Amino acid sequence: MYFPREYFYDEVREGFYINGMVKREWAAQLEVLSEIDRVCKTHGIKWFADCGTLLGAVRHGGYVPWDDDLDICMLRDDYRKFHRFAVKDLPRNFNVMTYECGDYWQMITRVNNRDSISYDEEELGRYHQFPYVAGIDIFVLDYVAPDMDEEEIRRTLVNNVLGVGSYDGIDSDDPPQEGMELIRVIEEQCNVKLDRKNNLRQQLYQLAERLSLMYPSEGAQEVVLMPYWCTHHNHKYPAYLVNEIVQLPFENTMINVPAGYDEVLKIEYGDYLRIVRKGGMHEYPLYGNQEDFLTKGMEGGNPYRYNFCFDDLAKNREPRPQRLKEQVFEFCGILNKVHSAIRNAAKSNREAIIDLLEQCQEGAIRIGTQIEEMEGEGFITVKYIEDYCEKLYEVGEAITEEERFYAALNDLELSFNRVLQSTEHDLSMRKEILFLPFRADLWYLMDPIYRELSEDANNIVYVMPIPYFDRTGGGALAEIHCEIKDYPKDLKLLDYRKNDIRHMHPDVIYTQNAYDRYNYTYVLSPEFFTSELKKYTEELVYVPYFRIGAFNWDDEKLIKTADYFVKIPGVVHADRVLVESEQMKELYVKALIEFAGEDTENIWREKIEVRKPSDEEKPVSYEIYPVEWQEHLFAAGGKKKKAVLFLNAVCSIYQYQKSFLRKLREILKVFYEHREEVVLIWRQHPSLAGAAHLFDREQWLEYREIVEGYRMEGWGILDETEDAALAVSVADAYYGDPDPVMQRCRVMGKPVMILNPAVTENEA
Repeated sequence: MYFPREYFYDEVREGFYINGMVKREWAAQLEVLSEIDRVCKTHGIKWFADCGTLLGAVRHGGYVPWDDDLDICMLRDDYRKFHRFAVKDLPRNFNVMTYECGDYWQMITRVNNRDSISYDEEELGRYHQFPYVAGIDIFVLDYVAPDMDEEEIRRTLVNNVLGVGSYDGIDSDDPPQEGMELIRVIEEQCNVKLDRKNNLRQQLYQLAERLSLMYPSEGAQEVVLMPYWCTHHNHKYPAYLVNEIVQLPFENTMINVPAGYDEVLKIEYGDYLRIVRKGGMHEYPLYGNQEDFLTKGMEGGNPYRYNFCFDDLAKNREPRPQRLKEQVFEFCGILNKVHSAIRNAAKSNREAIIDLLEQCQEGAIRIGTQIEEMEGEGFITVKYIEDYCEKLYEVGEAITEEERFYAALNDLELSFNRVLQSTEHDLSMRKEILFLPFRADLWYLMDPIYRELSEDANNIVYVMPIPYFDRTGGGALAEIHCEIKDYPKDLKLLDYRKNDIRHMHPDVIYTQNAYDRYNYTYVLSPEFFTSELKKYTEELVYVPYFRIGAFNWDDEKLIKTADYFVKIPGVVHADRVLVESEQMKELYVKALIEFAGEDTENIWREKIEVRKPSDEEKPVSYEIYPVEWQEHLFAAGGKKKKAVLFLNAVCSIYQYQKSFLRKLREILKVFYEHREEVVLIWRQHPSLAGAAHLFDREQWLEYREIVEGYRMEGWGILDETEDAALAVSVADAYYGDPDPVMQRCRVMGKPVMILNPAVTENEA
């Protein structure tokens, strides 16, 4: 399965920070899923996404950003069939875990890619450099009894059986007496006899499974997820919702979902479009326990986790080299002494005078070249230096004629004084500021600071894109990247191969990467670590390459992620850290106090600064709109109309069919009547074409006729681009089915209205 390298870098999705190892975990899980899917396709087994995975597919187009597990579901008949083939057909190192294993007590199956942590190069390559065990939970749906009284009896029995099965010591040689009494009750209720000489816990789970599958699929109207149904009396669905499968985009692949996914999610979560992130640590990240286990056996601790050290707060500055103006003044002081030496040597040593004049000439040319490189060609001080060089030549020409010689020497000293005065008045002591971005796509977060500082004539500002290395799961360096060609052309760019920061020693360095060696998926060269940069500048400023946005303090998962982006060496080494809000400053301060101790609070409060971001959204220029869109988007006077992005997916047509078609005609009628003020951008979900077989043929043909009619009439926009980015950018509001495109609009702060196909009158 292919993932571009950029996929594995840390990022913020919908205000949640995702570290690179979580991205590797996602990719490894999808590899496991691809193997399960292969087995299922071979044997005609149906599976589909469930729980948070289904929610992620529908609402986010991939994982829910603050989740890192992958759940799928099968109907009981498919589930049993899968178990017949799984061990034989899955890769040999896969681990299929069920209660029958004897040490895994769940009514679900867990499929792992292996049974232990592995740094084997072949294994790392196969699972996208994820060294930990990656797996998938497979849930099973059972059929509900036709009579609800019967179903309630079955539910109670399963619940009781599993309850006894969870007793401590029930599978020991000396099981608890209370548990044994309950087993006798269960035996009587279920008309079974358990073997006291064999594992009682396993027998109880076997009994629970037999009770779960006691009602056949024929004629069943409903299905249940038995573990949840037994304990919480929920997760019960109409069977038709899950009988058919469609595919939705998920990360960089496609994933199976039930055709009635909208109703399934409403049953599971209620208003599933409402974002809920608080509570439920869910062992985030899932690999955390494995990482902790590994760390305990490592000398020096986790190589990806920085440990605070008070010594890192020390500045340890190297002496700053002289600035150009200081160098010129120092050189002029030397010249003044040389001029006196020339006067004193005039009669006694003409060869010494010639040598001194040549030294003056060489030094003046060198200084003039430096000034020209810094201030530009034609700078006034350089002109005075050129005149001074002419006077040096004239002194040398007049060395044999005493009167002429002293006259030329007087002219030389006058010219020298003009150089001295110009150095004082014209040559500025400008502050040298160096920006060190490492990825071109993240430059936009530094750019406003760069532009602001560049406008000040007292600053000279450079940008030096620096290289970074990809990192393997074992920590080794892989491919190197430097993206200097991808930056805006108007920047003052320096080549890192030709400029040494140790010699440059800029007054201020702005860096964008503060992890040093402590990042999972990429690393800078050591000379660009913040521990080194702070030695060669008077001020080191860290500008994080991401923004979180507003959050709730009870969002436990987000607070936990601060371990990855706050407790890093650059935050300690930097003189200033620029964050986007007072709330984010408080998060940094709290995390750093936890990290370094209560007595460090004042350090962090002084170091962490709020720099509110400027408006990052740049208006889309008129020229980038497709030509066929322009006539719809702009009114006669050139003013842009309001644009509504309308998207319909599988769920509305599948669940409502005739009602949806009536609703669709109403929607088009309303937008047609208001086409002078509002433009409709209609986008169909890409999964529709592959789901045509699910619909009544007549109604599908009617739907296609409506689409083609809209296309032919040409009064609105039919967006058939591969990606919805342009439509999302252009739209002022979203209207339609639940979809990741809807979520993108909502994240951008655009109004979102959800389609209700069941209402076909008086709704606009």
